Amino acid sequence: MAVRGEQVEYFDSLQKVVAVGNVTATYRDTKLTCDHATLYMATHDAYLRGRVRLAQPGGLIKGEEILYNFETRKGTVLKAEGEADLWRFSAERAQKVSGTSLISRTGVLTSCDFEEPHTRFQAKEVRIFLDDKVVLKHALFYVGGVPLLYLPSYTHPLDDKRPRVTIIPGKDKQWGLFLLTAWRFYVNEDLQGRIHVDYRERLDLASGADIRYRLPNAGEGVFRTYYTNERALQREHLWAGLTNPDKDQPTQERERFRVQVRHRWEMDKETTATLEYHRQKDPMVVRDFFIREDEKDQTPETYFQLFRASPWYGLTFLVTKRVNRFESVIQKLPSLALSLRPLLISWLPGRFYYQSSSSYDHFNRAEPLHGTRDSLLRFDTLQEVFHPLRLFRWLNLRPFAGIRQTTYSRGAVENSLQQRGLFAGGFEMNTRIFRVFDLASNLWGLDINRLRHIITPTLEYRYDAKPTLSASRLPQFDGTDALAKGHQITPGIEHKLQTKRLRGTEWETVDLARFLSKMSYDLEGSSGRGGRWNSLALDAEFKPTRWLLLESDAAIDPHIGKFSSINADFILSPALGPGLGGYRIGEFSPEDRDPRTELPWFLGVGWRYQRNTSAQAVLETGFNLGAKWRVGITQGLDVKRFITETTNQGDRTVKKIYDVPEFEYRLRRDLHEWTVELVYNTRRAQGESIFLVFRLKAFPDSPLEFQRSYHQPKAGKNFPRPGEKRD
Repeated sequence: MAVRGEQVEYFDSLQKVVAVGNVTATYRDTKLTCDHATLYMATHDAYLRGRVRLAQPGGLIKGEEILYNFETRKGTVLKAEGEADLWRFSAERAQKVSGTSLISRTGVLTSCDFEEPHTRFQAKEVRIFLDDKVVLKHALFYVGGVPLLYLPSYTHPLDDKRPRVTIIPGKDKQWGLFLLTAWRFYVNEDLQGRIHVDYRERLDLASGADIRYRLPNAGEGVFRTYYTNERALQREHLWAGLTNPDKDQPTQERERFRVQVRHRWEMDKETTATLEYHRQKDPMVVRDFFIREDEKDQTPETYFQLFRASPWYGLTFLVTKRVNRFESVIQKLPSLALSLRPLLISWLPGRFYYQSSSSYDHFNRAEPLHGTRDSLLRFDTLQEVFHPLRLFRWLNLRPFAGIRQTTYSRGAVENSLQQRGLFAGGFEMNTRIFRVFDLASNLWGLDINRLRHIITPTLEYRYDAKPTLSASRLPQFDGTDALAKGHQITPGIEHKLQTKRLRGTEWETVDLARFLSKMSYDLEGSSGRGGRWNSLALDAEFKPTRWLLLESDAAIDPHIGKFSSINADFILSPALGPGLGGYRIGEFSPEDRDPRTELPWFLGVGWRYQRNTSAQAVLETGFNLGAKWRVGITQGLDVKRFITETTNQGDRTVKKIYDVPEFEYRLRRDLHEWTVELVYNTRRAQGESIFLVFRLKAFPDSPLEFQRSYHQPKAGKNFPRPGEKRD
C-alpha cells in the first residue's frame, strides 16, 4: 500500500500509519483521498475522515467518515455520496457489504447533477451493485418537491441507456393529434420489455407490448403485440361533430392487430433452432403504425428452422407456413438439406476435394383466393469436385466440375416420376500484384506512412450444360427450378490503396481507397445465342481521413453506354467511425441518433439514380448552435421521376421534375437533465407529421432500439450450395 500526505507518521510497533493533509493511498485498483487517515498495515483496516473519496472500477464513494477494509472492501460510510454510471446517490449512512455493492437503509437516487436535483427517487432502501444495477425498495419519485409516483420495488440496470418512459405528442395528417407512450419494465435480465399505450385522435386507442425473454437452457427471444379496435373518424377533429353537426358522418370501426415472435435456441455448440411467427389482421397494419419497420422488411416469413453445423457437414430442417390469409406464400412442408464440407480425395494424386449438397422439399403454393395448389415433391443433389492449384508461385487456380440431378414427383410434369440432370464446370482464377511507394505525408491530416497499391485481377469461367428437362415445363418455386443452359466468363479487377498508421504503440494497416469492377460475358445463353456483355458493376470506397468518406456503387449498360443505376454518398464529419461502411444518406433515422456520441457537425450528400425511373438528391446535416441547441435537416429532391398516370385517353408516363418526396427538420434543446426535440416530417404518400420527443439524458436511446433487436436472418440462409456464391 502506498500512502502520501503533507504529514505522514509510521508507528512500527503498531504497524500503523497516520497521515494528515491531502492524503492519498493506493491499494491494487482502489484509490482514496481524504484530510486525515489512520491505516493499520497488518489488517488493512482504515479510518478516514474529512472529504473522503474512495474510487474503484465502476464507481466513486464520498463521505465525511469511512471505516474501511482494503482487503475485503467492506466498510461503513457516514453522510455518504456516490456515483455509479450516470447516477448519483446520497444517504446519512451506508454499508459497503462487498467490493461491488453498497446498501443504504434510506437514500436518494438521481441522474441530475445539480445540488438540488430536478428529479429524484427517495427510497427506504437503496442497493447499488457497481457495473450491474441499482435496486430500490419502497421508492417515491419526485419532480421538484412533488411526489408523483410510488414504486414498491424498482430495478435499473446500469448498462441500460434506454428510456424508462418515452412520451411523443404530435400531429399527423392521417392520425390527427396523437400521443405515443412507451413504459419500460425490468423484472430481471431474463424478462424485460416495453408496454405501449397510444392515442390517435382519428383512430382511437391502441396498445401493445414488446417483451424480451430468456428461458433457462432453452434460448431467448422477443414477443411483440399491438392491438386496436380502430374507430376511424370521418371528420378532422373530435370536436368537429359539435361545431359542424351537419357535416358529421358515422364512425367506422374495425379490429386491427399484429403478433410477432422471434425465438432462437442454441441447443449445443453445433445445433441452433430458430422460430419466427408473424401474424397480422390486414396487410397494412404494419405500414400504418410501424412505417420504418415496413420499409426494412415488408413480408417477414413465418418459419421454424433447425440447423446443425459440424466440421464435416451442415444439416437444415425447415418449415415455412402461411399464417396470414391475404398473403401469397410458397410453403415448405418440410424442407431438409444436407451439405457435406470439402473432403480430400486421398486415393487421387494431388489435392482433389469432393463436396456435395442434397435437399428434399415438399412445396405448395398458398394464395389468397385459390387456397393451396401446385403441390410438389422434389429431391435435388449436387456433387462437385475441385482442385485448388498454385501455379508459377503467383497464380491461384481452382478448376471444378459438378453433376446435378433432380427428381420431381408424379404430377409435376407428367403422371410419372421425372428426372432432370445437368453438368456444370469451370474455374476461378486470381492473383495479387502490389507495389510499395516510399511516401510519407501529413498533408490535410492524411497521415500517410508509405503507400501500398494492391491489384487483384480475377477471372471466372462457368459452363452449365442444357438440362434434360426444360424450366418451362416445371412449376417455378425457387432458383433450382429455373436452371437453364449457360456459358459465361466474368473478368474483374480490384484496386486497393493502403497505408500504415500508428495506433498507440503499434502500427496498423488502413485502407484508404478501394475500387472494384466486374463484368460478365455470355458466351452462350439458354436460347443458344451468345456474344453478349452484361452490365458492368462498379463499387468504390474512398476514406483518406477520419473526416471524409465517399462510397459509391453503379451499373453501366454496355449496349447503350449509359448508367442504369448509381448510388453515391459523400460524408463529412470531424471523426467518422469505422462502422459507416454501407451507409446511405437519408436512411439515418431519428431512432439511430445517440446524443452522447453525436459530433459537433455532420454533412452528408447522396445521389440515387435509376435509368428511366428516377434521379434523386438527398441532403442530411446536423450541427450544434451553441451549447444548448442542435439543428438537423434531411431533404430529398426528385431531380427526375417517371410515374404512370391514368387519363381518359389511357395510361401515360409523366416525368416529374423537382418534386420533394420527403423532408424532415429537427430542433433540439438541452434542458440540463432532459432534452426536448421538435420534429417536423413530410413524406410522400404518408402526409405530414409534427411531434415532440422528450428524453431523459441518462437514457437517451430510442425505444425503437429494442424493437429492432434480435433481428434474425431469413429462413434457410445458412449455407450456400456448392458452386453458388453468397452476396
